[in-house]
Amino acid sequence: GLDYLVPPLVELLIRTSTRSRAGSGGRPSFLAAGAPLSPASQQLFQEIAGSCLLNAYGLTEASFAVCFGELDPATGRASPAIGRPVTARGRIRSDDGTIAGTGPAEGELELAGPPVCAGYYDNPHGNRELFREGWLRTGDRVRRDTGGSYYVTGRLKDVVLKGAFTIYLNEVEEAASSLPGVAEAAAVPLALSTGEDFGLLLRTSDGSGRVDAGAVRAELERR
Repeated sequence: GLDYLVPPLVELLIRTSTRSRAGSGGRPSFLAAGAPLSPASQQLFQEIAGSCLLNAYGLTEASFAVCFGELDPATGRASPAIGRPVTARGRIRSDDGTIAGTGPAEGELELAGPPVCAGYYDNPHGNRELFREGWLRTGDRVRRDTGGSYYVTGRLKDVVLKGAFTIYLNEVEEAASSLPGVAEAAAVPLALSTGEDFGLLLRTSDGSGRVDAGAVRAELERR
């Protein structure tokens, strides 16, 4: 069977599990969608449950599911990739505004086809911004590898320009969440008079709230 989960429920199941690694025989596969799925959580869930947890991708404007994840042939488990667009056509708009050809690319994911809605009701501004020549601008940044698989790398609005660097907040959150003693992390964009920056909210595994901010900062800078 194929059961549906949302990433917050995946996190809850991980935290409340007995951490006993199970075999995979006869166990259902799972489909996760509705929010970003952390690669670390995906891997840990699959180890605990002994099941595949496919990283699906979709949005309301495209009638929900567009990509359904994919399996890693080397491990037989689901990979962090969302796979390829199945229910709609997909393309990548590069940072310079051009449409990327086939092969490796990175930029904003655009979708078109029968499942994609024609526009928003009574919202001409939104339609001008997001619907162009039959293509929906999703606002999601993706990477396509040499095999044609897509990976979501973040939301365009969750980007901070700090100095000469472009910082994707989901990458900061994933790095912080993998630190010892950290159960959850949320990076928050900050608009300062001197430019853009970000803050980081952490929830500790033991619930104490005590964390060595200097050590966290140093490790994140190293990564």
